[in-house]
Amino acid sequence: MLQEMARTIVYKESPKDPSKRSRVWRDEESYDMLIKGKGTENIEGALDIKLLNQGKAPHAYKSSNLTTASFKKMDKLRLLQLNCVGLSGPYKNFSEQLRWLCWIGFRLRAIPSDLCMENLVAIGMSYSYLEEFEPPVDLHSLKILNLRSSKDLREIRNIYRLRYLEILILWDCISLTHVNLGGLTCLALLNLTGCKKLCTREELSQKGLLQKIKRKLSQKGSSLHSIKSTQQASFLLPQSIERLYLMNCNLSDTDYFPLTFKDQSLLIYLNLVNSPFEFLPSYNYLRGLRVLDVSGCNDLKELRCLPSTLAELYIYYCIKLNIVTFESHRFTLQEFGYEGCVNLCEVEGLFKLIPVTKLEESDLKHMTWLRSYQDLKVCLVGDAELTKGRSSCVQMLYEFNIMSTSLPNIKNSNMMPDTDYTYTSQDTGYMYTLLDTAFILDSDFMYTPTLTLLSFQVPACPEHRRLEGLIISFQYKARGEDSVWFAKVSTPSGVNLMYNPRVFGKPDEVGIWSSYWPIGKALHNEETVTVSIVVIKGLDIN
Repeated sequence: MLQEMARTIVYKESPKDPSKRSRVWRDEESYDMLIKGKGTENIEGALDIKLLNQGKAPHAYKSSNLTTASFKKMDKLRLLQLNCVGLSGPYKNFSEQLRWLCWIGFRLRAIPSDLCMENLVAIGMSYSYLEEFEPPVDLHSLKILNLRSSKDLREIRNIYRLRYLEILILWDCISLTHVNLGGLTCLALLNLTGCKKLCTREELSQKGLLQKIKRKLSQKGSSLHSIKSTQQASFLLPQSIERLYLMNCNLSDTDYFPLTFKDQSLLIYLNLVNSPFEFLPSYNYLRGLRVLDVSGCNDLKELRCLPSTLAELYIYYCIKLNIVTFESHRFTLQEFGYEGCVNLCEVEGLFKLIPVTKLEESDLKHMTWLRSYQDLKVCLVGDAELTKGRSSCVQMLYEFNIMSTSLPNIKNSNMMPDTDYTYTSQDTGYMYTLLDTAFILDSDFMYTPTLTLLSFQVPACPEHRRLEGLIISFQYKARGEDSVWFAKVSTPSGVNLMYNPRVFGKPDEVGIWSSYWPIGKALHNEETVTVSIVVIKGLDIN
């Protein structure tokens, strides 16, 4: 709406003659003004020719007829956008007041030396034909340089002349092999996505290496030492970097490109998507890091000691990733994507999901009887990101200090541990329909929650023994695709715990859910404990 309002204001400046307006944006008017040399000193804003050579214009544009002389009268031109346009003639005809130059598909192989660039704040030359980029003079005003998808670009020279550059985009500059970023002390955003040749060192063949040695030795002051140091030089990143994109760069932690980022203390966003490394160093020294994306890193096995400042973590389809840990349990992830991590067993502070076959006896605590059933199969549902593609073997879930598992129906009295006190709903349990609770609305259906309840008194423990916790199990049958339920434990003394497991078994027919709650210290002798299974929808409790 703001754009349309501004265009209406500009159009009223001169309804019949576009050359007398301060902005020109329509393709036909822009082309007509350039081809006929109608540009005037009134024009300050963007000439936008988007449809050249795309077959969408009402008449055929012949860009070969366009010359730089068309800009000679536009002394006040500050904003210029040209798409896939070729110009002939000297570039000194461009306004010295130019601040923003967006030239998609720039056709020259190098920047013209006579192009006045001193006042440019932003340059956008994505999809250009540039083979090298070299600023002719120091560009103290330049803040943004976008050379995305310039497939032939091999080198950026004298980049120190852009010392105040803040944003550098080299996305998919697949031929780029050399750029020295050390002098860019203000660079905050660097996008090197797809720059495989820049971020990894290509090995020289034996013949090529000998030729390089001969050339070096023939130069005055050269030595084998200098050759060696050249081959082992690291790709240095500015210390000022805040946002770094290294997606599809074929990165591994080598001498050429270390992944420590120890000098980048200001780093906020780090993208390492689709990289072949197996491990990453601890990033707990990156105190400002807020977003880490390592999705598609198929060889990554561990992420250790991540900074607690992290707000977003993405590990999509890291198929070998096993564990994620943080430097402190006091972390607050706001966004966490982990779909396709079929071997992910633990995210420290959130959950552990481990096949029973991989657990030690001490891990099972009072549920060692599960050993007899560890080879059974049960489909896991619940957290779709965690269950998709995962093995259907019996697995133990650890979260909120509670351990739980799901099994197919077991008709074996050994499933209960050897304890002195066992209570079942057949003794003192009741089934309720919670008519007084709020209805749960889902699509076009309304569900009435039901409650399976068991109450008992805490017995006095024999001498030299103590109560450790509760094992809560129930038999159920799944109805429909989704189920919503939770378990609750409460006492008059203030225990009030509710738990809905992240993942849950969905057997073909009848299943068993069993869990261990280590809350013995919170229970007092002879007080009443109430255990409830509240079902919103999808389960029948037996």
